[in-house]
Amino acid sequence: MSSEDSNTALPENTSSVPETLPQEPGSRPWAPSRASTFGPKCWICMSDKSEDDPNNPPVWRSPCSCSLTAHESCLLDWVADLENPKNKNKHSGPIQCPQCKSEIKISRPRNYVVESVRTIDRSLGKFVLPGLGLSLAGALWAGAWFHGFQSVYLVFGHRDADRIFRYTARRPEFVWMYSLIPVNLILARTDYADFALPGSSLVLLSTQITDKFDIDYTIWPPLPSTVFACLPAMRSFYNWCYHKAFCDLNRKWLAEVQPGHVQQPGEVQAENAEDFQEEEAQEGDVLLEIEINDHGPVVEEDEEGGAPAGAANAGGGVQPQQENQHVQRILRQEFIETGSIGQTILGALVFPAVAAGMGNLISFALPTSWLTYRNYTNGRPGLLSTKWGRSVVGGCLFVVLKDAIMLYCRWKLAQSHRQRRIMNFDKETKKYSV
Repeated sequence: MSSEDSNTALPENTSSVPETLPQEPGSRPWAPSRASTFGPKCWICMSDKSEDDPNNPPVWRSPCSCSLTAHESCLLDWVADLENPKNKNKHSGPIQCPQCKSEIKISRPRNYVVESVRTIDRSLGKFVLPGLGLSLAGALWAGAWFHGFQSVYLVFGHRDADRIFRYTARRPEFVWMYSLIPVNLILARTDYADFALPGSSLVLLSTQITDKFDIDYTIWPPLPSTVFACLPAMRSFYNWCYHKAFCDLNRKWLAEVQPGHVQQPGEVQAENAEDFQEEEAQEGDVLLEIEINDHGPVVEEDEEGGAPAGAANAGGGVQPQQENQHVQRILRQEFIETGSIGQTILGALVFPAVAAGMGNLISFALPTSWLTYRNYTNGRPGLLSTKWGRSVVGGCLFVVLKDAIMLYCRWKLAQSHRQRRIMNFDKETKKYSV
């Protein structure tokens, strides 16, 4: 560019400045912009119009209302990258300007087949997550249904189970109820479902053995529906008896494994009240609790001054924290834990098989005359003559034996805790001795 051209270009540039913004006296003159000097600049490849090939000049586009301009080839490559299916940041909506967010219109030949396929592809892409969710729900439902189906076979035996299934085949609305059996078994092991029948699905299925829903006032031998309907009341009564009989003993055994210094018996009992709730949970009683900041320091306010107790004790709050950690470590490592969610779910799912197995063991210990269907009372076979009756008795017996073993373990742990001794190390013989 010659000097003459440059001299003539500057006045033209300065004359383009609007007259509404007059320059103040003594101010610097307006500097020419790069766009006015070199022409438009591509915001994609960052090259201006002065760098274009004069033999093959590219096409410049201003696709939106803002000041951004770009080569058409650069814009097409940019749009193709956004629409690339392999791009992780694939743009699903309309193409927008990165600065003013206005839509960039693209003129392309229309093909109804291609547009239909693209529309279907976008629609199917929106159903991926719902489809996966439905597939997972279907798999869970199928697994729950199969578990309920097998549970009926295990609890009722082949003869009564076949009669139930034959009736269900004539009543398709009962088919989906098999999937409720594992759900009710899991809910029945929590304190949040005390009124949920442990075998509420089995109640509906067991009443179908007679093909009628007539009310039978015969007390003994009971019907399967009567037995399963009474399970929640039996569970509540058993828990009440267990609490009355062994509540004080459990608190005493828990207090014995704690450090005996500093704390008084009343304080020990108050601090163990929350921990004892979990230990008090039975085979059908599990507390679902979430503790936040389990081992963190607890700041308590003084009743009179309102100041934190830790500040008043000058670091005395560290000792209760260490004692709580000591007790929790003993409870978690030496006590047989049954309160975790995983163990609760697994125990509920395998409980029908355990009850059926205990019922089979009972059949080996009882006289043969008690197990035959010839043992009729009031026109019905005896409770132990049926497979479901032995399964119910076996399940109850398993719960009682399990609680008895737990009580024995706690008693032995408290007894061994009282008999602990620190062993001396003899440096000469390099042996330990009491």
